[in-house]
Parts: sequence; C-alpha cells; structure tokens
Amino acid sequence: TWDPDNKKEVLVGYIVEKNGKPSGVFVKTSCGIQELDDEAVRLINEAHFLPGINFKDEPIRCGDMMIPVHFPTQ
Repeated sequence: TWDPDNKKEVLVGYIVEKNGKPSGVFVKTSCGIQELDDEAVRLINEAHFLPGINFKDEPIRCGDMMIPVHFPTQ
C-alpha cells in the first residue's frame, strides 16, 4: 500500500497541440507505483494548456514538454 507521508513524483512527457489539448502523454520517470503513474497520465490527459505561438501570433504545436506530478499534491 502507499503511505501518504512518503511523497512520490511522476515525470510526465507530452505534446501540446494547437488547440491546447495534450497528446502523446507518457511516463518519463516512474515513481514505482503503477496506480500513481496511471493517475498522473490521466491528470495530464484531462488538462488544457496554452499552445505555443509563432511570430504571426498563430497557435503552434509544441513537443517535448515535461511536467512533474506530485503525490500527495503540493
């Protein structure tokens, strides 16, 4: 079982599409607990991000994004 006093971190990689939705979400660095890794991926899949903007102020796709997800949340 997972001890809430034992903090865990999952590093999640993803791409931000032109519409702000993430795609290609994957676990870059696992915390060692599959359920927490799965929850981190679910959280990022449900998030909405600001897309990149080019010099013409048009939204662009941005790749190789990384974000740490902490359990418990900070």
